Formats: sequence, C-alpha cells, structure tokens
Amino acid sequence: VADDAMRAADPTTNPTVPLFVGAQRGHIMWHRGRFEELARWLTDVVGGFSMLAATLDCSLVITYAEAGQRELARAELGRFAADDFVGVPRNPMWLMNMTSLADGCIAVGDVEAAGRLYPLLAPFARYNIVVVPVWVGAPVAHYMGGLAALLGDAVAARRHYEDALVLEARTGTRQWGARTQLAYARLLRASGRPRDAERADELVASSRAIALELGLTPVLAQLGATQPATSAAAPQRCRFHRHGDTWELEFAGKRATVPHRVGMEYLRQLFTRPGEPIAVLELASARGR
Repeated sequence: VADDAMRAADPTTNPTVPLFVGAQRGHIMWHRGRFEELARWLTDVVGGFSMLAATLDCSLVITYAEAGQRELARAELGRFAADDFVGVPRNPMWLMNMTSLADGCIAVGDVEAAGRLYPLLAPFARYNIVVVPVWVGAPVAHYMGGLAALLGDAVAARRHYEDALVLEARTGTRQWGARTQLAYARLLRASGRPRDAERADELVASSRAIALELGLTPVLAQLGATQPATSAAAPQRCRFHRHGDTWELEFAGKRATVPHRVGMEYLRQLFTRPGEPIAVLELASARGR
C-alpha cells in the first residue's frame, strides 16, 4: 500500500508524501522492534524537514533506549531536561515530542527528569496522541502512568493506567494497549496483593495474545521476563511438631530442634488456625505448658 501511494503521488511537487508514508512505516518499525532501521529513517527522512528537528531529537531518545543504547538515550534526554524542557518547540508536534521524551525517561529510569515531565503532561492526561493524518498514538495517560510509577506514586500510576486502557479500547489501538497492559501488570505485581496478582496475570495474558497476533516483538521480549505470579514458587515443606520436651521445626529445607516452652504451644495454636482470631484466654488454656 505504501509503495502504491508513493507511485500515485509526485514527491517533487508534494515533498510531504515520502514523509507521511515513511512515518507510517516508521510506526510499524517501532512496534516490530526494528529500532536501528528506525533510527536511520529518522535521521535520513525526518532530518530533512527543519520544523521536525525537535521531533527527530525527541524520538531518538526512546529509540536509543529501546535499542539498548541507554547511555546515549540518557545524554539526549539530559539535553532537554537541562532547561526543564523549555527547548521543546510549542508547535503541533509538542505533545508527541514530550511523550517521546517521557517514554525515554521511563525506559532509562531517570527519576529527576520524570519529576519535571509529569506536571508538564498533567493538563493533557485525558487526551490521546494523534499525528494527523499519519497515525493515532498512545493515550497521554499511558506515559503518565509510567512516570508516576517511576516517582513512586503507585496510586496515581494505577489511575493513569486504567484511564489509558479505557481510551485504548475506545480507539482500537491494540498495539498500544498491549504495552499499557504489560506496564500495568508490573505495577500490580509489585504490590504483593493476591488480588492484584490475579489482575496482573489477566493483563499479561491479554498483552501476550495481542503481541503474538500483531507481531509486537519488543512486547514479546519483555513478556519473556514476566511470568505469572501463580507459577513463581512451589510449595515448601513445613513442620512444627512436639516430641516430648522438644519441638522439631522444619521450613525451606532448614531443620532445628528447640526445647519446649509455653510460647511454643501458643505458636502451635496459631499455626493450626491461620487467619482466625484466637482469644488470649483460649491461648492461655492451651495444654502442655
């Protein structure tokens, strides 16, 4: 289709044709993980349009980070952060450029830059990135969720990720939804709550299904390191048994024998009724003291 568009148009009279066609190809390169190829395209094609100079630099930050060139990404991000991102031109590409920087910031874990980017993006939290007439990007909430998580605000991150999922479902941008689901799953796993772990497993399963269907190589690579919480640990042998005047203890492959004390009987009562309130008088009446 892209080749047909190039043949139907005359790039000599309309130089934006290769830009728009290339942008859509670049979008595919990004989601398929062809980052080195994308970096070359950004330099060769986008670099030829003076008004897109900032877009080139901002896009290279996350492209370098995704390609594993993290130090180069940090250096590029640092140039923009030095003046609190005032140097990003306030043109129609500003919001996309700022979210590219936010994505790079999250990828390299730059907490200081995250603290500066978050309030700048906050007024746009309910909007979606749209590059007319090229493609529909991710919700701003997707990036704000990552920034909030990096800043340690899990409550705000949850809210942003939930908002992003709603908007992605509404716009049908499943390629971005897979990324949001994966990022949100990581946040939920970190809480340590069983209910969050169940939701995380559901999000991971959905993200994997989308990534396999659409060929989202970077998402699949990240999913390789994200295993369901339910398969993380096998049951471990636990023993808490009284034998005469001693107690035999065993857990996680370690064993010990300790002399009998009244406190050991209290512990036995508690262990046999996990999660159940036991009155102090009931414990005190335990046998074998």
